[in-house]
Amino acid sequence: MTENESVLTLEGARRNLHLSQREVAKHLGMSVKSYIDYEKYRKTLRMDKAFEFASLVNQPVRSIIFLPKDYEKLLADKC
Repeated sequence: MTENESVLTLEGARRNLHLSQREVAKHLGMSVKSYIDYEKYRKTLRMDKAFEFASLVNQPVRSIIFLPKDYEKLLADKC
């Protein structure tokens, strides 16, 4: 990632294109509730869905935050 590239949350990437949660959920083949769980980082998107999402919002995968900020802590807590 270069200095000029911005990093977006799932919500930020979606809102940049003025897409609703319903539109994204439909495109990804999931319920709106499931998509909201991903957007709120309650669940983590599978890689195939992450690439679909990045394509939908016209962003490189590396510029989208797919994991919560405290991901490392969550992993440690589960071990």
